Amino acid sequence: DPSLPYGRLGRAGNGNAVLGGITAEVISRKDPTQRRKLDFTWAWADIEQADGDYRVTNALRSDDGRAWAVAAHQIPGDRNAMFVTREPFGYEGGSDIVVRCNYQTQFNQHVLGRTRIRLGTASEDALAQLPHAVTNWYIVGPYATDDGTQAYETDYGPEEAGPLDFAK
Repeated sequence: DPSLPYGRLGRAGNGNAVLGGITAEVISRKDPTQRRKLDFTWAWADIEQADGDYRVTNALRSDDGRAWAVAAHQIPGDRNAMFVTREPFGYEGGSDIVVRCNYQTQFNQHVLGRTRIRLGTASEDALAQLPHAVTNWYIVGPYATDDGTQAYETDYGPEEAGPLDFAK
């Protein structure tokens, strides 16, 4: 956008933007007490900043300190991202969708300047053709065992239920 720094995407001084997470809620127009949070399970972007862990899949969770960076200070032009929910959503009589973008990251003012959101549906066949959404794994170790050997193949589980806690 011409009104943003360097005509780029973000409001930061260098024109970049970093999205810490995205959430959405569907609300019934007929009965606004009927509402539910949407569960995003897949993400894709045409550009992901390459000088760190800035994949778009990081925006699927707002609670792990990771984010999607759009590399607007390095590559000019628009950005496109797609987020897919676990299941179809909507209410009979119409629905309102509230989308919240979380920009609470270590990068002050790295907020997208203008966004356009489009909703759509995809057939089961189209969804089956989507590539796997990948994210970085974090490895700790190797762990020493009592006999002094390396223990990459030792089972230290079970893991706790729920998503990984990257702070542990």
